Amino acid sequence: MICDIYPEGEVKYLYISLYNKIINAISNMTYIKEKAAAADDYAKTCSIKARRGIETRVQEGSAISAKAAYGYKIEEDSTTGLRKYLLGEDEEIETVNYIFQKYLLGETLGDISRSLTSNGIISPSGKRIWNKSTVESILKNPLYSGQLNQLRYQKQGYAYYGDGRKIVRVERDRWINSGNFKGIVDIEIYNTVQNMLNENRAVRSNKSNKRTFTGILKCGDCGVSLIFKEKWAGYKCSGSQHKEGNCSTHFIKEEEIWDLIFKKLNDKIQHNYEKFKKTVQEEINATNVIQQKQKRIEKNNEKIENATKRMANLYFKEDTKYANSVISEIKNKIIMIENENEELERRVQEDKKYRQDMLYILGNMDKCIKKENWIIKLFINEIKIYQINKIEITWRC
Repeated sequence: MICDIYPEGEVKYLYISLYNKIINAISNMTYIKEKAAAADDYAKTCSIKARRGIETRVQEGSAISAKAAYGYKIEEDSTTGLRKYLLGEDEEIETVNYIFQKYLLGETLGDISRSLTSNGIISPSGKRIWNKSTVESILKNPLYSGQLNQLRYQKQGYAYYGDGRKIVRVERDRWINSGNFKGIVDIEIYNTVQNMLNENRAVRSNKSNKRTFTGILKCGDCGVSLIFKEKWAGYKCSGSQHKEGNCSTHFIKEEEIWDLIFKKLNDKIQHNYEKFKKTVQEEINATNVIQQKQKRIEKNNEKIENATKRMANLYFKEDTKYANSVISEIKNKIIMIENENEELERRVQEDKKYRQDMLYILGNMDKCIKKENWIIKLFINEIKIYQINKIEITWRC
């Protein structure tokens, strides 16, 4: 029917009355808009009433999302009826941890998404391809630190004229916190990652062009960033490089900054050594991730053994056509399980190597401090350079 009214395929306005009478003449556009506005008011009133009920549930600590976030599951409490977030599949939890760890270690969103894709990890959308926006949304989501912030979006209107977005993001101070629960990552790790995301967004430099102190050095007098100048192997205040800028160069060589902070960096590490040691030891002792993979390999081996026995029994069936069809299916299933085992074994070896690397770092922290941007950012939030030959360091720990 709509195709008959609008043969060109473009529906501009359409109003259907209570008696299923369609009004679409140009002369009726004002009438249609009035009806749409009335419908919008009615829908808004209904929505406000429904929203009040939802807000009550949210304030009680109930999750309102229809689907749980990646790495979690939602279960309803049989006593209170509240829907609660719980940790989900081990593989998804491991992937979320992997994303946070890799970003902390200086890898870009692109690096992480390519790594996940090449490792055959299934994305939250169910695809084998990860993109940067998916990785970034996981890193930004407060759910992963155990913070349940809800009602973060709302509708602009209910009668939509195509003149803007239907759903908009609500200001942060209007979000409702429904309490905390067991998150996948520590709140401190989450907050550190948020700072790094903001800093990296401000810098917008390629990894290949990133210098040791890119995104870290600030002018202590005018507050803008210092930029690296290849010709002089040092940094200058970017405010001094513009015609309207009234700041001086604040020039300082990269080697000079490194010499100034290296001892302070080592002192800071020694001061926090016990804290680092405890964190690393906890990570090393948490062998359940490896054990879970090994158990899955054992279960898969049992499946292969059972499938092989079933296949052997089918060889003696009289109906060879049926038997051959089932045998072919079983062979394909065995191949899939064997491929999964290979992937699990590879990841077990990666986990073991990761733990060995952490043990080495724990015993050789002073040797592991290199002149690399991501290492500096782990410890230092900002370095201010003043014209009066003074530097001011803001530490992360």
